[in-house]
Amino acid sequence: MAHRAPAESTPVSRVLDGARGFALSPLCIALLTVCCYALRLLRTDAGIGPHYAFVGANLVLAWIPLLLAYALSWSARSGLRWLAIPPLVALWILFLPNAPYLVTDLVHLQDGVNSVNVALLSLLALIGVLIGVKSVRLVQGVVERLFGAVAGWRAVQAVAVLTAAGIYLGRVLRWNSWTVVHHPELLPHAVLRSTSEPARLGMALLVTAVSAVCFLVVYRVLAGPRIVSAPRPVRGGTTR
Repeated sequence: MAHRAPAESTPVSRVLDGARGFALSPLCIALLTVCCYALRLLRTDAGIGPHYAFVGANLVLAWIPLLLAYALSWSARSGLRWLAIPPLVALWILFLPNAPYLVTDLVHLQDGVNSVNVALLSLLALIGVLIGVKSVRLVQGVVERLFGAVAGWRAVQAVAVLTAAGIYLGRVLRWNSWTVVHHPELLPHAVLRSTSEPARLGMALLVTAVSAVCFLVVYRVLAGPRIVSAPRPVRGGTTR
């Protein structure tokens, strides 16, 4: 089946694509991360409000899924992809919620609202959004490379739901990525407990659904339209 050629780009679309590309570049994200941590140190030294000691640790955790996404992207082009991809995907899904989770750190504004605190936590949230979108975009590219464009978008939708559930577990139940590893029995226990408490289950589903939709909207805005690549070759050298 023939694929429609992408529409000719306009000056506005080229500017938007350039802005998206720069915002999602590792250089931009790294610069924002350095600025965020430097601001946290400066405000602590100046004694402005609470210390926000969690900023450094949360930034490190947020960067892990981005590094794993780059590892996945490299593995998809290597000869060992079917050995490397499964464990990398598992780790990536485990750590991915740590990036958009940074948005929820805005709740700490209740500790004191001033221009420095607002700037710090807003910058932290922006970094989380950019890392989350960039990580998912890289993995979407991996899925498209291996299984096609439709599978790539389906993977994005599934990841959005899993990430939203992870944010709920982290902010409401106060779990972290290592909880699943060190105490895997807590997950089925939490699920069984939720089924016996309709109010808790309803809240969990609502928060997860809203978070997933918000992530998908932001993702479509920042990641931009995807250009469908040519069909993948199949055995025998033909295409379909």
